[in-house]
Amino acid sequence: MQKILLSIAILIFSSNAFAVELWQGLESGASDQEIFQKFPSLKKEIDGNLPNGYDQRLLIENYYIFDESFRVTFLMQDNKLRRVLINKSADNPDIFLVLKSDVFNALTMKYGSPRSRSDGIARWYYDGVEIVLVYDSSDMYISYSTSTADSANKL
Repeated sequence: MQKILLSIAILIFSSNAFAVELWQGLESGASDQEIFQKFPSLKKEIDGNLPNGYDQRLLIENYYIFDESFRVTFLMQDNKLRRVLINKSADNPDIFLVLKSDVFNALTMKYGSPRSRSDGIARWYYDGVEIVLVYDSSDMYISYSTSTADSANKL
């Protein structure tokens, strides 16, 4: 009986170890159907030319953060969510400067101080997810992925 309970506990904990929340309650490995349930206004694109082995992307053209429109891209591989990208191009340079600061502060409030920060790049690691903020004078990208964290777990 103890062996059965131990086996069940190992299965439960090992399956939960791979289910990492990437963004907005969506877990790494979520199917496109799960993402459509959460965000019904998605556009689906299948493209054989996507980088890093991604085979489809799902898009939200206007996702509002701090009253500004961002584009959200869900990158899929074998119908499993692998990465979420959020990007914004500068419409107004003055507003964009404040927005970058607001986004950085919000990420820091949610995930703590970045593990690394250099000119235009900040990285957080939180519960198996790597969050990267990249910005310059005209663009801002936020990436949520488990790829680096997965590799680190193999070391």
